[in-house]
Amino acid sequence: MTAALPDPTRSRAVLIGSASYRHLPQLPAVEANVVDLAMELCDGTVWGLPVQHCTVVTDPQSAPGMLDPVHRAADEAMDTLIVYYAGHGMRDSESADLYLALGDSRDTMGYTAVAYQHLRSALRGSRARRKIVILDCCFSGRAARTLSGGDVLAAQAAVDGAYVLTASPRDRVALAPDGERYTAFTGELLAVLRGG
Repeated sequence: MTAALPDPTRSRAVLIGSASYRHLPQLPAVEANVVDLAMELCDGTVWGLPVQHCTVVTDPQSAPGMLDPVHRAADEAMDTLIVYYAGHGMRDSESADLYLALGDSRDTMGYTAVAYQHLRSALRGSRARRKIVILDCCFSGRAARTLSGGDVLAAQAAVDGAYVLTASPRDRVALAPDGERYTAFTGELLAVLRGG
């Protein structure tokens, strides 16, 4: 028996790209990341997600600006929910948690960014059968630890049916080479979607 492919009419995607910052380096490739990933997900030869089911959020300036579209998609998705974030990933100076940067975020100051745990909460509330998180940011491996079953705390935080793809291990940076159209991770992801 083969697994059924995700039904695009009952699925949702939220693609978040944070490229412009006041206190952190700019990430110009992130804009092409979200635009081209949306095109691929909506392409009938790739998945065929209806355009109205794919929300692109560029340069969110607040936690609600980033998370409200995720909560809406989580409420609507019945089959598959994809949440993609490309931008700066941060570590707080006092915890091991992952934070997703906003335009005014400052390095090592988690309170100026969105804690990954808030994104995870939106996923936990979804009725979608599959929940896929794709994180193209530094230190993104920190998110996987909260969704794995390695210890009791992680098991309590796990999200049923969730899968996490990360661009980097928990203590490493992700690559965004100067002059490239895409970040390294998303460039490879798009190559797989386009060419198999």
